[in-house]
Amino acid sequence: MEYEQILKHRDYKPHFLKYSRIQGLRNNILTAIKTISNQKPVLNGGKTTDGRDLIEYQAAYRLQPSGRVSEIHGGFQSLYTPCKRLLLEGVPNVYNYDMKNAQAVILADELRQSGYECTWLEDYLQDPDMKDKLSEEIGISVGCWKDCFYATIMGAETGHYGAIFNSIRKEEADPDKVEVKYNRFIRKIQVLLNACEKWRDHLLCGMSGKYMVKHKVYHWQNACGMKFREYVVINEDEKQIMHCASGEIVDGVRHLDKIKRELAAFFLQGREAFFIHNLSLECAEHGIPVYNNEHDGLITGKKIPSALIEKVARQIGLPEINMDIKLICKEEKMKSFEDYLSM
Repeated sequence: MEYEQILKHRDYKPHFLKYSRIQGLRNNILTAIKTISNQKPVLNGGKTTDGRDLIEYQAAYRLQPSGRVSEIHGGFQSLYTPCKRLLLEGVPNVYNYDMKNAQAVILADELRQSGYECTWLEDYLQDPDMKDKLSEEIGISVGCWKDCFYATIMGAETGHYGAIFNSIRKEEADPDKVEVKYNRFIRKIQVLLNACEKWRDHLLCGMSGKYMVKHKVYHWQNACGMKFREYVVINEDEKQIMHCASGEIVDGVRHLDKIKRELAAFFLQGREAFFIHNLSLECAEHGIPVYNNEHDGLITGKKIPSALIEKVARQIGLPEINMDIKLICKEEKMKSFEDYLSM
């Protein structure tokens, strides 16, 4: 069969996607092993519940532009979750805390404060079964729904080249069905899209002290105190936006839309990181070991009292934030991983 015919064959795409996922998984595991090994792990004298020696290593973190901390070269933090679960199997007293609907809760608060309250999003957050209902109505998995939903919150482009369309395409091999499911998703979240667009316009154009500080020029600054590095506002009245590296004035709708999406992620991730950093400090003060920063959660060596979580949430102005103890990896994902290994 000719190469062009192979590409067009109906079985090519699903097999290629499966191969790509396996290849990506392999690279993820090898990179994590290399990163952890380079940090010189040592025996810590402890034992697992089945008598194996415990090994620990000191992760090396890098501060991200939004205020998040990311492990250099990925390491354990970026490792595929089934592998995380295998590595922690038998380790006593491990608690995986996850911020419940973190960025959605933060966005809802931002919309309220900016005067663009979205009742659709408020109702979504109040109904724990909503994502199951909506994913079933659209015809996608809950995992795919979450990918699309959070891509929407972070300002992903709509259209056939955006993250939403690509998330559905990864799961659905039939191009016609991808189109149908994508259109269903957009219809379901249209109210949220409209509210997010107004909020992003507010981020770009609003000169309020909540979002901007002035040091010769106007800088966007998030909850972590991080300044948006790429662009500044140089003229308050005309709201001229300058690209810092080139010194050029930004114009054009597409370029401005790109900045708005980046700003949305910058502010949402900044408030998320601000909560996690403050909670980490409180844990240290109360003798609760923090093993890993997971961006929207923590892995700890003791349970965090709910009163401590509530205290931090109130202090940073997000009393709606809640944290759940979750499995490192769900059973269905473990099963999927085992299926990959058997190929």
